[in-house]
Amino acid sequence: MAVAGGYAVNNGSELDGQYFFVDFPETGEVFTFAFEDALTGKIQGAPEDLTPLKIERVNVLFDNDDDPSTPSIRTNLRDMIMGEESYDGSNRLDVRFGQGAKGELYVLNQHNGWMYLVTNSLPKRLSQSKTP
Repeated sequence: MAVAGGYAVNNGSELDGQYFFVDFPETGEVFTFAFEDALTGKIQGAPEDLTPLKIERVNVLFDNDDDPSTPSIRTNLRDMIMGEESYDGSNRLDVRFGQGAKGELYVLNQHNGWMYLVTNSLPKRLSQSKTP
């Protein structure tokens, strides 16, 4: 596993206070922890004195058609990225995170050329205005 740094969401969204990171080269598994726990825990000293963080694996729901009448697909980033027609067949994902001007989270990778918006990272006022 090789971990790519991520972002802390701090914008009043459903994911506010969570830090996201990913195993970027091969599995595409996304993980999260409460950023506040990292700030309040002991991060220096002997290994046995350090505060472990509660890290959770993230489930991914992919809305591939932006149609609210069709269900989202429960998947993982590996299957989602490698399933795209534009995927280059390299067997690598190279997943990274980006953050928009409103603190929203994006998932990017160079092998299929797509950028995905994590919709529940949109600030509440933005996500509410997008619903019909």
